[in-house]
Amino acid sequence: MGESTIVCEESFATLIRYFMVNRQIEEDTLTQICAQIFSEGKTLANIIQAANTILDDSKMKIQSALCEVTSGKYYVLISTHFRPDSLWPNKYTNIELEYIKSIINELVISDTGMISLMKCLNLEMKMNKTDAQNLIKNLIVEKWLIEPYEGKLALSALSITELEPYFKQNYESLLNTCIFCQRNIFFGEICVNCNSIGHRACITKYQELMKNRFRCPSCGKNWNQLLHRNPDEAMQIIESN
Repeated sequence: MGESTIVCEESFATLIRYFMVNRQIEEDTLTQICAQIFSEGKTLANIIQAANTILDDSKMKIQSALCEVTSGKYYVLISTHFRPDSLWPNKYTNIELEYIKSIINELVISDTGMISLMKCLNLEMKMNKTDAQNLIKNLIVEKWLIEPYEGKLALSALSITELEPYFKQNYESLLNTCIFCQRNIFFGEICVNCNSIGHRACITKYQELMKNRFRCPSCGKNWNQLLHRNPDEAMQIIESN
């Protein structure tokens, strides 16, 4: 085994260890990290492809993902052997899992894709509120939930990506899909003419491509006629609930 091969293996091992710890990494940050640990000439796409080949036997995968609220671009490490009938069965107690499922349920059925921390703490649960609050903090630290505004919670890019089988099995009839990318969507902008919904990042992308000819793919109306559900509007709805 040549020295360059050993160095390359060590580089991928370093990258995978970093993902194991962080699980969700911003695209710009990941690009900088890869530039530090890999030799020049390797693109981010090539690095991720090679890393996924190594991860395949471990039933894990690095995948690009989007934060629906901030439109931030991420790469996340997810399990490819995720059981849709359970959530992290070895990580949390049954009581904690039931509470987590209740929070997820509220986020899925929410009209805004966000719910208040207070609403979470008022859910029916078999633990005291201090333990519930600590669990929520832990879910934020581990990047399963995000707190884009103080006291407001939303699903992270990691949870939306890894929990997709769970969403499909338990909420298929309630799930919305982005009119542009056809992926699941929980927070986005809505067409007032036909109620289609799209990721803010997808809308921005297609506006740039189509310019003045950009229309809703569903109803064909000019996008300028559409009501955008932005974070401020979502917060107003949350506060009124």
